[in-house]
Amino acid sequence: MPQNPGNLEKFWNELKRRKVIQVITVYAAIAFVILQLVDMVAEPLQLPDGTEALVIVLLCIGFFIAIFLSWVYDITPAGVSKTKPVKLTGQISLTNKAKSGGWKIATIISAVMITALLLFNFIRGEKRQNITADFDKTIAVLPFANDSPDKENEYFCNGMMDEILNDLQKIGDLRVKSRKSVERFRNPDQDIKEIGRQLDVSFILEGSVRKNGDNIRIATQLIDAKTGDHLWSEIYNGKYTEKIFDFQSSVAGKVATSLLAIISPDEQRRIEVRPPSDMLAHDLNLKALEMFRNWYYKGDSVYYNLALNLINQSLEVDPEYIDALHNKCTLFTQAHQYDSAMKYYEKILEIDPNYLSYDEKGSIYFFSGKADSALKYMLKEDEVDPDDPWTNLMLGQLYVYYGNEVIKALPYFQKALASGGDLHPEINTVISQTFLLIGDNAKAEKYQKKAIFLRPECSSISAYGHLLFTHGKYGEALNFLDSICMVNDCGQNCNISKYYLYLTQGDFEKAEHYYNKGVDLGYKQIEEYNVLYYWNLYKYDNLYLACLFNETGRRDEALRILKDYIEVHEDFLKENKDTSFLFKLSIINLRLATAYAIMDEKDKSFKYLAELEKSVYFEWPCSIKTFPAFNKFRNDPEFKAILKSIEKKRAAIRAQVSRMEEKGEINM
Repeated sequence: MPQNPGNLEKFWNELKRRKVIQVITVYAAIAFVILQLVDMVAEPLQLPDGTEALVIVLLCIGFFIAIFLSWVYDITPAGVSKTKPVKLTGQISLTNKAKSGGWKIATIISAVMITALLLFNFIRGEKRQNITADFDKTIAVLPFANDSPDKENEYFCNGMMDEILNDLQKIGDLRVKSRKSVERFRNPDQDIKEIGRQLDVSFILEGSVRKNGDNIRIATQLIDAKTGDHLWSEIYNGKYTEKIFDFQSSVAGKVATSLLAIISPDEQRRIEVRPPSDMLAHDLNLKALEMFRNWYYKGDSVYYNLALNLINQSLEVDPEYIDALHNKCTLFTQAHQYDSAMKYYEKILEIDPNYLSYDEKGSIYFFSGKADSALKYMLKEDEVDPDDPWTNLMLGQLYVYYGNEVIKALPYFQKALASGGDLHPEINTVISQTFLLIGDNAKAEKYQKKAIFLRPECSSISAYGHLLFTHGKYGEALNFLDSICMVNDCGQNCNISKYYLYLTQGDFEKAEHYYNKGVDLGYKQIEEYNVLYYWNLYKYDNLYLACLFNETGRRDEALRILKDYIEVHEDFLKENKDTSFLFKLSIINLRLATAYAIMDEKDKSFKYLAELEKSVYFEWPCSIKTFPAFNKFRNDPEFKAILKSIEKKRAAIRAQVSRMEEKGEINM
């Protein structure tokens, strides 16, 4: 006697009898085919971004309708009829099985189609992933040409170029050359392929801007830097309205598509800028950025004041304009007004809680000397974007400057190099300083030379010359300065570098000659004394001047300079109990040791030299091994012991670095 089937088996048999299972299988196959077709034609046909999502929603709705209809109705030789319920006995009639033959064939075909499409999709995905991974996604945005009848509109032209560049830099899958790297091609007289070769990029975006009153024309075009072929162009021709923001976003999107770059949802949100309530606010903000650039490169405080005034005007028009608030925050950070910078950062968060730029907050803490808070926020940023070069660079700096933890820092520097070392000279300069710190002069020179190659700024040229002559490479340093200063407008810096070089070498007559030439060209000593901004610590070059005066019979002038110099630095040590910033302490201790050496006060000089054993030894602005003031101590046993102890610590760190390289942990 057959057993009565359970409820679950009854239900399953009823699903099969009513062809629901077959309908689900066939529907899934058809839906999968439709989705694949949409995916394949979306890009060529430039379908709207929401097309695929809409198709999925419609297919889901259709799925439930298909199930309902298959349960209620059946297709028979006589046509569509309502399915009649039957009393189940655990078996399906032969008649019913016979009728289901067509459905079985359809089901088998559907299953085969699904399997084939899954396999095809997997293979296509693998190929697409490989193509995307191998595709060279390097691009440079050349300075836009100003075609406006009024050349005063240069600020607007630069602003458009900067905003498109910034949008592209927000896409982590792209490698975008920095603005500083491309500035030398503002009015290029070279072939586009040669520019691409010099910048080491595969694509170049160039453009032009014409502004005449409220009428705007912005033209951009993407060029294959290997062949010189024009790939596409995008033009905005209309009024000065918020539509220009849509244009900027569309350019970023088209570039990303052309370079097979993936834009994450967060990156897309950051690219879609919140426009101001009034375009006047945007215009004033662009003018402020132009003044900020002039201040940053020229160092004239007049430009800083103009930039601040223009940003304030922009915020009067629209107090909640995020771009203007961000720029004011950055301006205050660069001017070392950290409390004000934090105030505007928090104001941005009040307006846009999703803004949460951990690196910006971390930067404020970093430059204001709050290492623990800086580390906390930069580590958070590293979790969000682990490949960001600036985040990794700052994490490395935090470990080096505040703790002399070079071994912890190097993996972060390695990541910064991998993602931005070929684009940004700043990364190479910081790494050069780190190797100088541990006495690896060859690598220090290597990375400083690379920084000059990426952007031959006068300060980088001076730094490289300093590396050479402070380690006794006088001829090499002089040849370098003579050759590079013939092609760069760095006469002031080159003469001052030669002044340092000849003084270090002991040729005081030539040293004074080049010092006077530098002054004639406009050289001025750094007047600022900011105890937190370590690279501007109060007239560092006064050590060279005091040494020059002392060695050329002007002792009183030397002592007058040194008295003020020593007072400022020793007051800092008394007033600042936080000694966590070892890098800064190193600079102060070396300067005080050098000042007392010039004054022939051996005990005080050795006292500060001994402090270098406790902190770190960074050879700036001079080297103990070559600076003339220490010559009188070269044979002193205590002096030798201090130098030996310092070098022993540095050698131990270098040995650790070598072991890391042997294990493949770093490759620098």
